[in-house]
Amino acid sequence: MFQTHKTTSRFMRNHNQCLMLLFLFFSFQIYSLNSEPTPVITPVIFIAKDTWILEDAQKKYAISDVLSEPLLGAFVKNNKNYINQNLTHSSWWFRYEIPVEKLDQTKKYFLMIDYPRIDEIEIYFLEGSQVKQHYLTGDRFPFYQRPIENPDFHFGIPALNKKPLTLLIRANSTQAMLLPARIAVESFYENDIRTVSILQGIFLGIATSIAFLVLFLFMQFKEIVYIYYLTYTIFLAMLIMSLSGMAYQYLWPDFPGWNNLSVFVLPSYMVWFIILFLKEFFSIKKKYPLINKVYNGIFAIIIVKIVISLVTDNMVFQSTFQAITGTIYMLIFFPFTLAAFIQEIRQGSKTAKYILAAWCIFFLAASLIVLQTFNILESSAILRNSLHIGGALEMIFFTMALIQKFHDTFVERNQARENLVNEKYRIARELHDSFGSTINNFTLVLEQSRLPAEVIQNLLIPIKKIYLQIKDTIWMLNSQNQNSDVIGKEILEYIENLRQTKRFQVFTDTLEIPGFLPHYILLQLRGIFLEWMTNVVRHSKPDIIHIQIKHSRNQRLVLVIVDNGTGISYRFLDSGKNKSEAGHYGLHNICFRTTAAKGRARALKWKDKNIFILRIPVSGRIEP
Repeated sequence: MFQTHKTTSRFMRNHNQCLMLLFLFFSFQIYSLNSEPTPVITPVIFIAKDTWILEDAQKKYAISDVLSEPLLGAFVKNNKNYINQNLTHSSWWFRYEIPVEKLDQTKKYFLMIDYPRIDEIEIYFLEGSQVKQHYLTGDRFPFYQRPIENPDFHFGIPALNKKPLTLLIRANSTQAMLLPARIAVESFYENDIRTVSILQGIFLGIATSIAFLVLFLFMQFKEIVYIYYLTYTIFLAMLIMSLSGMAYQYLWPDFPGWNNLSVFVLPSYMVWFIILFLKEFFSIKKKYPLINKVYNGIFAIIIVKIVISLVTDNMVFQSTFQAITGTIYMLIFFPFTLAAFIQEIRQGSKTAKYILAAWCIFFLAASLIVLQTFNILESSAILRNSLHIGGALEMIFFTMALIQKFHDTFVERNQARENLVNEKYRIARELHDSFGSTINNFTLVLEQSRLPAEVIQNLLIPIKKIYLQIKDTIWMLNSQNQNSDVIGKEILEYIENLRQTKRFQVFTDTLEIPGFLPHYILLQLRGIFLEWMTNVVRHSKPDIIHIQIKHSRNQRLVLVIVDNGTGISYRFLDSGKNKSEAGHYGLHNICFRTTAAKGRARALKWKDKNIFILRIPVSGRIEP
């Protein structure tokens, strides 16, 4: 009976729980039927697709006209995700019913038109037929007349009060009539402005830094190619700033006429100097005559374009001609230039790879702008400033190409300087062995002969050249003698300092540094000597050191250092392969200097002595 009562209690408890769940379910359904649906709050609304458009070909309609019949019924609904009326002389009216139910009534909203190249734009916010807010601005007006100081056109939306609100826009432009408009809540608007400011600041910082770097390279090398690239960089930065509206805000805010004209003039100068840069940088005239002729033809087109932009005020015509020249650049200039880049890359040019990568990045950035204009890609602060990002990356890659050229030029000059020094020594030795002191006697015989004066003069010209070359070589040898004396003195001072410490017994049999050695070999010898002696003193811990420097019979300078210490890790010097062991004791420096001097270093252990031997090949001694 007790078991039956327990089962009944469990059943009653489960039954009560089921009834409670059913009661809560039906209560929720009844509340859902009686309550109003919660509106979805949208932080950003794009207004292209639901906009109504009216063309004003004569530019004579006023707001009262477009709000009355029959013009009110003449508006055509835009079914596309973008608004693009192309190049036109007409004014355009755009009407949009703001979805107030999708906006938070307690927050502030802004109208953002992310296209700075509108000549005149007039904004009306209407409640019914009553104008609640009105703005008039554009590129034809000074920059300070804008309600919000921004390169693009931004306007504050009046406070919302659940009443229907209509946006009416009148706009015209001598360039493509685009209207990428959106409505954004204040928090989104502030974040967007902050992101854009950071990206534009980074662009300006990179452009300024690169300009100073290229100017420094020009001051070092004095080559005109750096001036061409510096000028191209300046015009590229100004063009990007002009297209984005930054130039109108910061550079020429009181000159709306030049602001409109700059879009047509700056690309011409930019293309002009990039062609000069490429012709000089890749030796186009010498290597690619056909491409050079194409570039000359583009120069002629640029001159015509600049003249047209200066003599005519018809901006629509200029925009049309700009589109034509842009098409010519795309179909002629870029394919031929790309062919030159590919040929240079095949020949192993690293600079061509950098420049090709720079242009690919810039064209990708321009393509992102186009895709965003047609709403194929959703608008964002980064995409709207992709031209700044692409321009900055293009400058960086161009500069990497110049730095690579700087490196190549530096290596070539050092090699040429070394070859010149070696050639002078070779000529000096040959002249000394062949002529000796007979040059002056030979000259005297020629002067006392009865040969015609012209013949004597022609014979004396090569002899005088040889004589001057010998004098120049002797002067250089004397200067090298001075260098060898200085370095020999430094070595002797180092040895004397070791002796004064009274911790070591230092013996020197021979310290003979030839006076005709090139300066770079003397520097390598001093560096190797000091490095090895430092290692011996610090790590080998000897009490006897034996030093010898001599000029051997097989034209080698030999340095021998013997000590009785514990020794150091030196196996890599003997094998020449185990360079991984060269990371300590400065052994890597010794190996590097030995290689630079075209010598061979060897370290070995013999009985209780550590022996270091350095051999550097040198020329024979010349007695001036």
